[in-house]
Amino acid sequence: MGGSSGVLLAIFFAAAGDASANGLSSIEALKAGLDRILTENVPSIQASEAMLSALALDGPDTSEQFEAALADARAHVTLPEEAPLIDRIADRWPSAVEGSPIARRAVIADIEDLARANRSSMKEADRAARFLGTAGAWAMVVLGALGFGLGLLVQRRLRERIELPILRLDDTLAAARRGDEQRRCHQDAAPWELTRSSDNANWLLSQVFERPQVSDPPAPDDRAMALHLLDLFEAPLIVVGTDGRVQAMNLSAMRAGWDDDPGIARRLADAVAASALLPKGWSATPIPNSSLVLCRRDPSCDPPPPLDDPPSGDDPQEDPNDDPEA
Repeated sequence: MGGSSGVLLAIFFAAAGDASANGLSSIEALKAGLDRILTENVPSIQASEAMLSALALDGPDTSEQFEAALADARAHVTLPEEAPLIDRIADRWPSAVEGSPIARRAVIADIEDLARANRSSMKEADRAARFLGTAGAWAMVVLGALGFGLGLLVQRRLRERIELPILRLDDTLAAARRGDEQRRCHQDAAPWELTRSSDNANWLLSQVFERPQVSDPPAPDDRAMALHLLDLFEAPLIVVGTDGRVQAMNLSAMRAGWDDDPGIARRLADAVAASALLPKGWSATPIPNSSLVLCRRDPSCDPPPPLDDPPSGDDPQEDPNDDPEA
């Protein structure tokens, strides 16, 4: 049988595929495919060859050999056309063995038809196996392409929903670290976990950068006590802040007219804010744990005149002739 090994292999794998489809394991499927090959077409072809050999030998054991081969062929009938052929062979083989040329030719023709039917069945199985192999190969190609496309889709989806939102959040925090107070993280297509994390980060940034830096005003009792302590000093005292604003002054400074004319207070505040020299006769003492500076006028210095008055000269002498009671 020329090329029969390839055909048998195709039938073997086709049978193994059928068995595997029926729920058998890999080893059981291969065993089932091998059993199918050994029990269907191959025994019938071997029986046909044995009958032809018996007719060709024409020896004393021809009848026994032929009858044994015929029984073997009948035991392995798997095709519908095999049974009629075997019945005709069984009716004609005694005459063929005895030497009848007509019976011999008829028996040989039936035996050839029997072998041909089994070869045709094997070729059909071969074509089916090749078709299944080709379909399986194309199925693998299609599945591979689908897997590759699905992998790209999943990778793109992960990048859009996981990687890029994390990078945006990291960029926002890095910008805030560099001093960008306006940068915020906005997530459009991120999962709710990353969206919530971004919202929390935006809230923290708002608390850090957008909370107004307003110092609490002093309590009324504290301010009253501080003003009272300032009034206990006879020397003029003015409290200014490092931001250039006058915060308070005592009664001595007010009596000198510096509350109505803020020129000296303004010069003191500007000098403190600029860390410059104070006007002559003034000294500055920083108040601990605050941004305030206590400015004190030296009592030995004459109080300065108002800024818009002309320089003071000698005091005018009273007219001795003036009657105080007039």
